[in-house]
Amino acid sequence: MLERRRDFVIMSAAIFASLISGSFGALAQSRRKSLPDPPLPGDPKQRDKLAAPADPKISQQAILHSREQEFRSGVEKLYQLTSELREELKTTPTTDILSVRMYKRVQEIKKLAKQMEATVKG
Repeated sequence: MLERRRDFVIMSAAIFASLISGSFGALAQSRRKSLPDPPLPGDPKQRDKLAAPADPKISQQAILHSREQEFRSGVEKLYQLTSELREELKTTPTTDILSVRMYKRVQEIKKLAKQMEATVKG
């Protein structure tokens, strides 16, 4: 009789464990649902950024075209700044200390050159 009780307890524990693990499995599956999509932004410009491009070749060409325009405008600005710095250097005697304005202009040229380098790298 003791052996039957032991078998009964073991079988009951196995059934109980399988029921518990099955309910946890169902609970885990119910939590695995994906999150809902976030709402679209109210700003139309932001909506356009999130929209998928229709044709990848066209979007790639548009990106390259915008980079080219940005690079060309950077070159023009760089030429203008260096020309102004050159003219200022011609009027300033070399024995004097360089002015703060000239230093700031050199820093601006350096910053613009770094931006253009980043544009070229892509």
